[in-house]
Amino acid sequence: MLRRGLQRVRLPDGGEADLYYDPAAPNSVMANHFSARMSLDLLVDFLRRVDGVVLAPGGPTLLVDPAQAAHLPAELVNDIAVVSSGTDIVDAPGLTCRAEHHKLSQPPDTNGEY
Repeated sequence: MLRRGLQRVRLPDGGEADLYYDPAAPNSVMANHFSARMSLDLLVDFLRRVDGVVLAPGGPTLLVDPAQAAHLPAELVNDIAVVSSGTDIVDAPGLTCRAEHHKLSQPPDTNGEY
């Protein structure tokens, strides 16, 4: 459960992310300062669980299910990317992810546990 304010998430592969949550805006979570390995896989898993999308400034809207496009405002439908893993996020056209993160070794098998 997310608490109000800033939380630092640390993952078994050494990756981390900062999460900001405000109960006054329960449909929004902001993540930044994240590594591009297990933290992005965790983000995709979270999006699947809550049927969420990512609105990335200057990049495409990231969906985990193509059917989500039907619920987007018209101005967001023309620039979407469907993602199923953290690697898909790194490879999404129009997003700026540092290439060195993508080349790091595979994270340990966690069987979906974080």
